[in-house]
Amino acid sequence: MMRSLFMGLLLVAGLTFVGCEDKTETLLDVETSDGNVEVERNVETGEVDVRIDSDR
Repeated sequence: MMRSLFMGLLLVAGLTFVGCEDKTETLLDVETSDGNVEVERNVETGEVDVRIDSDR
């Protein structure tokens, strides 16, 4: 009984993480004392996203 329950929980956990693939890759991530710059690319479309966070 416990073995069946454990196997069921493993199956549900495995199915939960299937399809949770990140669609972006980080090309550049710079952290400085004045702020941060992050450049990401969408692997499906090739679109590039640049985020700049300033601490000022």
